Amino acid sequence: LCRERVVPVISPAGRDRLGTGAAPSAAEIARLPLLHLESRPRLWDSWLREEGIEDSAAFSGHRFELFAMVIEAARAGIGIGLVPTYLVERDLAQGELVPLAPVRDQTDGAYYTVQPEDAATSPLATAFRAWMAEEVETHPAS
Repeated sequence: LCRERVVPVISPAGRDRLGTGAAPSAAEIARLPLLHLESRPRLWDSWLREEGIEDSAAFSGHRFELFAMVIEAARAGIGIGLVPTYLVERDLAQGELVPLAPVRDQTDGAYYTVQPEDAATSPLATAFRAWMAEEVETHPAS
């Protein structure tokens, strides 16, 4: 259906504490408290490498079991979460979180439809796949 898009997010108060009017550089982000998803331990490292930061503290920081916990920790001002955009659209729109860098397609993650082989020609399954593809195309995550 689509590739995973991620964005580094922080609470507005956390952003204010950075003390800069401009968005921080990737090197500055690497020195801030990073929030990690336990099941995706290389997510920050990959993001920072894509930004040209090889030698960083990409593996230091708090670890959480769920993206929802990473998001809540970012909202609470504990650090910066690197999360899929579709999970924080509402938080960003409502100002509960702010992005620290542009959205990136850099993860290895993607979303697929899967179905049993014997249902591959089902008109209902075909219509559902077409609808999902149209929804993703019409309403892509920022």
